[in-house]
Parts: sequence; C-alpha cells; structure tokens
Amino acid sequence: MKVTVAALLSVRRILGWSQKEIIFPGGTLADLLKQIEAPEFGNLYNLLIQTDGTPNPKYRFALNQQIVDKPVLQTPIKEGDRLVAMDALHIPSLTC
Repeated sequence: MKVTVAALLSVRRILGWSQKEIIFPGGTLADLLKQIEAPEFGNLYNLLIQTDGTPNPKYRFALNQQIVDKPVLQTPIKEGDRLVAMDALHIPSLTC
C-alpha cells in the first residue's frame, strides 16, 4: 500500500527529504516509523519515540491530521494515510 510521509523543519534535514510516498507492506504506525530510515538514528521510530515508548517531546507527528500519542502507535495503517513529522514548536506566551 502507499502512504505519504511529510517531514518538516529539522526532521526534513535529518531525513534529507520533505515528502515521500512510501510503499508499506502493512502493519501499525509504529511499524511504519521503524521502516523509514533516519541517518544517525537508524529509523524514524528511534528519532520520534523515547526508550520508554512515549513520544519525544522535541518532536510532534500527526497521522491524518491527528496528533499522535503513545496509544495511537498501534493504529493500523491504511492505504492513502498521511504522516507528518516535525519539531515541536514552542511559542512563548505573549503578555501586554
């Protein structure tokens, strides 16, 4: 099946591309992340997920426009799904 993966900000620099259509044999979101090569990290799972299985707070990623958290890692991937990975954006609060 085909899945679209988009990489923004430093994730794009790490992967070396901004968007790819991935041929994925099937499985969960965690399986998909493990299939995507990330130089220096082995794969995208190692970059985005901490050793305790929780998302790395330095990054955010969304599957079909839904922010991903730990339980969602076991979500089955379907044909046409779209994954977006990027840095967590920290916007300071504005005071007047």
